[in-house]
Amino acid sequence: MQFKGWLKHDETRALAGGVYPSFLIPGVMSLIAQVSGENKFIWRTTFVIAGARGYVIHAREAGLGQ
Repeated sequence: MQFKGWLKHDETRALAGGVYPSFLIPGVMSLIAQVSGENKFIWRTTFVIAGARGYVIHAREAGLGQ
């Protein structure tokens, strides 16, 4: 593995792991928006939950650099 050094420290491992939700959350939001059809409540609720979850994840990552 080319980036073994990144996995040695908890901070860099957490930062590298933060890439995963950065792509997963918008993907889930898009999928639910397409599948929910005319039911606006479902996709709006999904967007609120996903946005809050994304905020928490990225706020936690930003705190690692301090």
